[in-house]
Amino acid sequence: MVYSSSAAELFWTPTDALVQISLNGEILGRLDARSLFLSGLDASKNYRYVLRTIDSTGATSSPVVVSLTTQNFSLPIKRVQPVDQSDDNTLPPPPELVSLETATPTPVPVTLNSVASEPLTNAPEIQATTPDVLANDQLNTDQPEANIVQTSTNCIARDINGLLSCVRNANSYQRIDIANDLSCTDNCCPNAGALLRFDNVRNLDIVGHGNRLLRTKNQRQCSLLDINNSSNISISGLKLDDDQGVSGCQVAENCPRMVHVRGSSSIAFIDTHISHGKGYAFYVQGTNGFRFERSSLHNSGVLGMYIGHGNDASSNVQITQSTFSDNQTNGLALLGVKGTSLTSNLVADNVFVRNHRMGQWAVEPKYGTGFTGGGQLYVAQASNITVRNNLIKDGYCENCFVQRANRSGVSGIELGRPNQQSITNVSVRNNTILNLDGFGISQNANSNLTGNVSVRDNILLNTTNGEHLQGVSKSGNRIQNTQQFDSFENASDLGGRFQSDVSCSSGGSVTQQCGGESLFGQCAVQLKLSEADCDNAQASLVGPKSNIQAGQVAVMSGWVRAPVGRWCAQFRDSSGNLLSEQCRNLSGSGSSNVQPYVGMPSIEATAPEGSATVQLYVQHKQAGATMWLDDLKLSVGAGR
Repeated sequence: MVYSSSAAELFWTPTDALVQISLNGEILGRLDARSLFLSGLDASKNYRYVLRTIDSTGATSSPVVVSLTTQNFSLPIKRVQPVDQSDDNTLPPPPELVSLETATPTPVPVTLNSVASEPLTNAPEIQATTPDVLANDQLNTDQPEANIVQTSTNCIARDINGLLSCVRNANSYQRIDIANDLSCTDNCCPNAGALLRFDNVRNLDIVGHGNRLLRTKNQRQCSLLDINNSSNISISGLKLDDDQGVSGCQVAENCPRMVHVRGSSSIAFIDTHISHGKGYAFYVQGTNGFRFERSSLHNSGVLGMYIGHGNDASSNVQITQSTFSDNQTNGLALLGVKGTSLTSNLVADNVFVRNHRMGQWAVEPKYGTGFTGGGQLYVAQASNITVRNNLIKDGYCENCFVQRANRSGVSGIELGRPNQQSITNVSVRNNTILNLDGFGISQNANSNLTGNVSVRDNILLNTTNGEHLQGVSKSGNRIQNTQQFDSFENASDLGGRFQSDVSCSSGGSVTQQCGGESLFGQCAVQLKLSEADCDNAQASLVGPKSNIQAGQVAVMSGWVRAPVGRWCAQFRDSSGNLLSEQCRNLSGSGSSNVQPYVGMPSIEATAPEGSATVQLYVQHKQAGATMWLDDLKLSVGAGR
């Protein structure tokens, strides 16, 4: 994936084997990870990467070759199929750049055995990644047990009772290994407490080996994991699942926290994935040294991760390279974080997507009915924290109070508590925020942000208003507010502002659909193909034209249900002739097991010489498939 003219990332399917990476014929080293982040790239240069896996004997697999240029970073790299193993100099020529086929990485499967890790030398900075959405797959009862060696210092859990025994005797071990997928279907609140409770435990690693712990009972009665007055505990490679089939809680129900960390120090969650919590899914308070790294938090009932409190604050908090998705309100809320410098606490290199999808707190009666919107990331009460390099996208709230200007009011980053000065020495920089129907970055009503708060070098695209901030230091922010917003509420849109066409499909149609699934308002546009009567069968939609000049940048975003086909930004001259188009495949929209609509892969394209107008174009060619679009946004700005 190409992120900018100077940054890209190579991905592969996670494997226990090392991956050897060569750049332009020079071996960089061997990597034990699932991706390699490349920074400092030069858009004028071609980069040629060769990837191989290395087994325990040192034998290498057939190579996979990726040729990369960032000259036009709206176009990604294309993967070359593995070829017969040979000298790197005799491999096939680099592939051409192609239009985006998917916004998620295309995996290269490998099945080699694990060997010892070797460091990369002279390599770019490495940043591992997590999936956009944690799938709710069933327990795999046929998977082989992890190959774990029994020693005098570890406890191996092969079933739920074995795990509970390991936990009860945690201070007798240095490590707990979870050897299989486990499920709690009966007494999930032993002694009326958390399923897994660690009190006064020191120096313990809990290793999941990629297994899942599923709880199918008592999610509303007790926590799944409780860590209290403990230190130096690490949880890694584990999936904690509170069962999507059980609905989330409301605030008034006061459901227990799924994961609760309190009064502790040096607590780390690494490569750990948490899903379907019922209340506040992850709660941290009074803890010094908390890490959440290369992990994910998905579909929390009331709120995703809450770190506080103001009177019992946590410190040295590091939340990095993780994904927060589909949580009912804030994906991450900081309401009690303190430190001594900007580097004390860090929220960096994370993805926040589709959070604050359902409101939980009602608006004041004077505004009418509905619930309040808010930020996917909420920095409410904090001192000495840096928020940088996060991607925050696709914000919409289903039941929130609809405002005339900001619609459902979901913003990217929300700062400060109402009517208070609650944040000091805070840096918000180099974040990318797009496709939200509230602000990119906002402050709460009458919050005082004069305590050395800086907002710099952020990219805010296709939000209703880029920023709503007073009293902060601002510089270098690129803001491109939504100018054209289409939700297809007007029956005259099709055939009027929007043109449609169906060819070679007698049952195909492009129609306004109201009363079913939609986002803002009640309607969406449906593109349908039945049987294909010829090879060129398609349903298409063309949007209204917006004026643009050469060098200006058009940004397009929107929402899609059951994505198929592609969409494009089409540039035309003053005579209506097509000059160029830049396209993204809608299969790159990602997926959600919670919401029917997901954000479309955004398009950011620069108008070529001679351009006079830009318009969106959607093309659907899959026979027997139906797709819905809603809340399409387009803006034109001065440039990157």
